Amino acid sequence: MVPSPSAHSRHDVPGLIATVTGVLAALIALGAAALVVARPVDGGVGGAILLGGIALAGLSYLVFTAMGARSRAHGEVRRGDALMRLADGTATAMALTSAQGTLIYANHAYQRQFGGGQPSVALARTEREASALYRLIRLALADGAAEADVHISAEGEALRAARVALEHIVTPEGAMLLWRVHAHGPHLIADDAAPLDLLPQLGPHGEVLAAGAVEGTGSAARIVADAPVGIALVDGEGQIAEANAMFRDIAGLKDAPLGRFDALLDPAGAAEFAQRIDTPQSAGAPLELRFPGPPERMVQVFVSPAGAGVPGGGALLYVLDTTEQKSLELQFAQSQKMQAVGQLAGGIAHDFNNTLQAMIGFCDLLLMRHPPGDPSFSDIDQVRQNATRAAALVRQLLAFSRQQTLLPRVLWLPDAIAELKPLILRLVGDRVHLEIKHERNVGQVKVDETQLGQVLMNLAANARDAMPGGGTLTIRTANVSRAESVALGHDLMPPADYVLLEVTDTGVGIPKELLGKIFEPFFTTKDVGQGTGLGLSSVYGIVKQTNGFIFPESVVGKGTAFRIYLPRHAQEESAAEAPPAPAETPARGQDHTGRGTVLIVEDEDAVRTFAVRALRLCGYTILEASNGEVALDVLRAHDGPIDVLISDVIMPGMDGPTLVKTVQHERPDMRIILISGYAEDAFRQELGRDSKFAFLPKPFLMKQLVSKVKEVMGA
Repeated sequence: MVPSPSAHSRHDVPGLIATVTGVLAALIALGAAALVVARPVDGGVGGAILLGGIALAGLSYLVFTAMGARSRAHGEVRRGDALMRLADGTATAMALTSAQGTLIYANHAYQRQFGGGQPSVALARTEREASALYRLIRLALADGAAEADVHISAEGEALRAARVALEHIVTPEGAMLLWRVHAHGPHLIADDAAPLDLLPQLGPHGEVLAAGAVEGTGSAARIVADAPVGIALVDGEGQIAEANAMFRDIAGLKDAPLGRFDALLDPAGAAEFAQRIDTPQSAGAPLELRFPGPPERMVQVFVSPAGAGVPGGGALLYVLDTTEQKSLELQFAQSQKMQAVGQLAGGIAHDFNNTLQAMIGFCDLLLMRHPPGDPSFSDIDQVRQNATRAAALVRQLLAFSRQQTLLPRVLWLPDAIAELKPLILRLVGDRVHLEIKHERNVGQVKVDETQLGQVLMNLAANARDAMPGGGTLTIRTANVSRAESVALGHDLMPPADYVLLEVTDTGVGIPKELLGKIFEPFFTTKDVGQGTGLGLSSVYGIVKQTNGFIFPESVVGKGTAFRIYLPRHAQEESAAEAPPAPAETPARGQDHTGRGTVLIVEDEDAVRTFAVRALRLCGYTILEASNGEVALDVLRAHDGPIDVLISDVIMPGMDGPTLVKTVQHERPDMRIILISGYAEDAFRQELGRDSKFAFLPKPFLMKQLVSKVKEVMGA
């Protein structure tokens, strides 16, 4: 039995007081006796009697006090011995420690099982035990008492289960911890791990001191418990034995039973984890797993062997929540993919535009020699019409790559939708019910009205195809404030004021695995021969080129919603802005002839040949060059004036904008027309907003070319 120093000191206090009092009484008595003996005459008989009485009283008090103190001390010892004999007689291991962890008392059962050491050391021989007991101590300190089933390993014994009950006792002498350990269950595996000291440093009244005061492996246990990553211990069967708070939070367990780890995973992840847990020789690469939820979480799991002391070998799991990271990675990868596909589509569209330009141009030249009524007229016109249809497909590719020529103007969406309503009704047919809903005072937007119509028509066509048996198509507009845009949670959409254009159907829906691909060019879920796969890609491009955002949402069997957020335009600016009017095709019979010298710079021989022939037929003197360097040589070698420079934008070597800047420096008064299949905004910034030039998008008709030249000559 380990005695209690502090207990002995408490038992000696009454005896000490009695002893001091007795000594004082004895001194008084002896002094009085001495006075009686030394000076009997001075005080007379009365004085002698008085002094003798005092002496007799002091001696009597001394005797009785000593006897009482002896009796009380003997009683305290008897009661203390009885309590200790009672504790020693029980089979439950019991110990009493001070707030600082010093052992005050331990009964025979505790000494027999744990060697008489401090409970916080004797019961914690692995990190798992230390973590469990540390949580138990914290609960007892907070609630006054706590108990739990833990695995313990007494010195020299095997690992086994035990019920540990802990009480926090506050006495006038300070805070104490009473331990009761009920060992039960079979021995599991041998464990010779070194003991761990996990008891936190406590103040004199049981308060937990700062973490910095904790030393040794006790702080390691605290780090595990409060770690910002999920940590769990699983046995060889995959059962979770212990887990810290972060693991419970990631797994969505909170206060629920831990259970099996593979029960938290989807089937594929469970199979992958089972393969890794069978042979956890080293941590290796992390497993990319998914907790289906809800909410669904993506996690990285590092599997490491747990070592000795764990049933069946087991493993330690370190779990990182990568849900947000994976979401951002997918968004970034999608953005990069769309940008790459857009650049590819734009490059294809540029080269295809030149081919279509030559086809349409030479068809126009042929139609000048084969007017209506000529046997060849219908054949040539069919070629021209199909080339024009191909040009429309190219515009969709350019729209996806955000390089299409747009003519934006300020408008109200409700007005634009009202104008398109008859077309949408004819498109969707009688089986589809159209509903249009507008919020009051919807803000203005600055968009290309024609392209906005294309967006709505494409979305309506997709909705119709998704509802073969009929349904409801809803078009809704609303204002979205800056605060509301933040609450939407779309990371790629900056906070601002927007106008929402929502198109919703009640169709079959889009499977989740296909939702991320619907904006890719040529991707379609329709049967072969039905649709080009460019409808939604052009919608995406037009919205992006208008500085807007589009987000699809779909539930299979319930329908799909496309939400388009367009930047709200300030109303005070709208009145001051006048949209540029598109060039109209000149009416038949209009005079396109003119006089002057025109320099044509185009690297595509077929396009340059068509332009040269068309303008010469109208009476212009033509100079031509195949690239920018040759154009400068022609410009500097020509003696007479050059009225107009017509240049392609994309050319090998010196491109169109570089040529224009050089020409404007040498001949500031020269009129300039740039031609390109790309949008004007693609190179406007390179030339500067103050640069003066006209723009003609490819592919253009012969009438549009000669009309633009005459317009610039007369400006």
